[in-house]
Amino acid sequence: MTDKKVLSCILENSIFSSADPNNIYKYICTPTTEITRYSGGEIIVSPQSLQKRIGIVLSGSALVSPASYSENAMLRIIERNDMFGISNLFSDNDFFPSVITAKTSTEIIFIDGQDFKSFLYSDPSAMAEYLKTLNKKIIYLNRKISTLTAGTAEKKLAFFLCENEHNGVYASTASISSLANMLNVGRASLYRAFDTLTNEGLIIKAGKNILIPDKNALLNYN
Repeated sequence: MTDKKVLSCILENSIFSSADPNNIYKYICTPTTEITRYSGGEIIVSPQSLQKRIGIVLSGSALVSPASYSENAMLRIIERNDMFGISNLFSDNDFFPSVITAKTSTEIIFIDGQDFKSFLYSDPSAMAEYLKTLNKKIIYLNRKISTLTAGTAEKKLAFFLCENEHNGVYASTASISSLANMLNVGRASLYRAFDTLTNEGLIIKAGKNILIPDKNALLNYN
């Protein structure tokens, strides 16, 4: 696997960007690294996926939801260069913990889990970046749990928008009722939350889209 487009995507990721190129070619650019294409709505990985692999989005976008998926489950969108599968790489649990479904026509780079481990063992800078990435995930998840269990409607909405924005835009795909159920708030509270964040200048309504001028300010809304 030496396609320039694939290598370009890989090198955008911090885990690979500071690594020794020789290690990337030795452990990542191998016949076991492959690109798989999915149509919109097609499942990419699920708890039934027993093979441990690292996935990187090459093109398109996908939805990540809990394994116990329901209509009201919180969704996260992943796009180009986003990586999945690293959290349970060293786990004894062979089951993938989430369901990832292609939102659009999507291409995924899959790296064999053992190859990725060998790469990390061979490259201290890559291992350091991997650990930093895991640390960020832990901090993020703790913040998400805190926000969604004890936060106000405004904080829940702000977090959700920041989690699902792309280039400063949240493209709404859910109805107010569905979004209220996802955030576990009432519809009236959700409408007020939108009004509050709009009046604070943290979001701008543009038809079905929500513009986010300053993501950090919105994320840190209290």
